[in-house]
Amino acid sequence: MTVILAVETSGVRGGVALSVDGRLRQVIRFDRDSPASMQLIPAIDTILARDNRSLNSVDEFAVSIGPGSFTGLRVGLTAVKTLAYFCRKPVKKIPTLMALAVAAGPSDKPIVAMLDARKGEVYGAIFRVGDSIERLTPDRVVSVETLLAYTPLQPLHLTGDALRVYRDRIFAIQQPYTEAPEAVWDPSPEAVAWLAETTMDSAMTDMELFQLAPVYIRRSEAEINWETKHLSKRHSMN
Repeated sequence: MTVILAVETSGVRGGVALSVDGRLRQVIRFDRDSPASMQLIPAIDTILARDNRSLNSVDEFAVSIGPGSFTGLRVGLTAVKTLAYFCRKPVKKIPTLMALAVAAGPSDKPIVAMLDARKGEVYGAIFRVGDSIERLTPDRVVSVETLLAYTPLQPLHLTGDALRVYRDRIFAIQQPYTEAPEAVWDPSPEAVAWLAETTMDSAMTDMELFQLAPVYIRRSEAEINWETKHLSKRHSMN
């Protein structure tokens, strides 16, 4: 029996899922109006209690590693790394956009998973999802137009919260497409748990676990501001 505790904190509404031998047993989705940092540990306690399990009964942890919310990703990964270290259990790292595509599939069309990255751009990648999952592009931060230009005039299946933000721009491209139901536009812990079942990651050493970091793709606003401030100060001193 394999018990997997999956954590998703990359989006505006994260959550926790518990699966046993490939069957989803429990799910808790977070309240959009409250930060994941306030909800994550209580949700883990609740989901285990609902299934009459202790933390030590978990065989593997799975966590969405991004791209997505910088703060949310740090919260989820820090919690999972801490729990895994003290329980001496492995961690499976799940790409957020792949989990998003899986939740929208299967489809006979390439699935475009895209999340709003602000500044007029999206975090995006394209997959084929059927009996297996095939990645067609790397995760990128680009314009909607650039992302969809990968397969010009080919029918696509779109998913992700970027559909809420950039619908007019998507429609203007005039590329044939269908949309996944809005209920699966946000990254979900259920998809993270499902992918963890099919991921053959080996157990990490303590050092590898310590070095595990989110996939941001883009630098944070704080990093950019710090660099701009210090470059300006350096130029003023010259």
